[in-house]
Amino acid sequence: MIDKLKTLMGLTLKELAVKLDEELPPQAYTPVPGGANLTDIDPNYMRKILNSVFGLCGVGWGYDYSPENMTLTSEVRESKNGPYTVVVAVLKYLRFWYKLVDTDGKITVHTIDASGGSENGNAAYAMKGAITNGIGNAVSNIGFQESVYLGLRSHRTVGAKKAPVVGKNGNGNGNGAAATPATRTCPIHNVPMREHQRKDGTGTYFAHQHNGKWCYGKPVEVAKVA
Repeated sequence: MIDKLKTLMGLTLKELAVKLDEELPPQAYTPVPGGANLTDIDPNYMRKILNSVFGLCGVGWGYDYSPENMTLTSEVRESKNGPYTVVVAVLKYLRFWYKLVDTDGKITVHTIDASGGSENGNAAYAMKGAITNGIGNAVSNIGFQESVYLGLRSHRTVGAKKAPVVGKNGNGNGNGAAATPATRTCPIHNVPMREHQRKDGTGTYFAHQHNGKWCYGKPVEVAKVA
């Protein structure tokens, strides 16, 4: 029975799972402020994907919540520039729903319960953020950007230049371990320097460690930190 179900856009559940976890453009992934290298996903892309796989919001998918489940509190916090006010919005309960259709044309509605929260200097934005957060928590249960939550994809890896994969035939087209980084000799210390990927994905650089510090094969006064 489950193999006969499709979204209103005609996707099977297997195709739905693939589409939900499909890699988004690099700009869709950003670091979470103070999140210990955690990755945030632009909610505009989330809504775009949901519309493409389920159908327009309100037709193929949507969400419901009661106003009494939204609470707002104000907090005064301190910063180096002085005190400031933050509005904290907590959505205690949100129900996300989406529709599936079987081969007989019967439409069924499926729901996921979630909660969300957000904070902002503006109450309206804090409330909007709490709703968005709740939707994100709900759709993560059906595989939206699953690779991010599993640690297989992040703002650090998307868009970065990937090392070629060396296959059994050695031509980089098969399965196997990643290629060993290239090396060159440091002209200052006469030791091997390994190739490293730049954090912004714009290329590579060569470096080695000397006395606990990184050396880039150039005099200190002109050395550039990658």
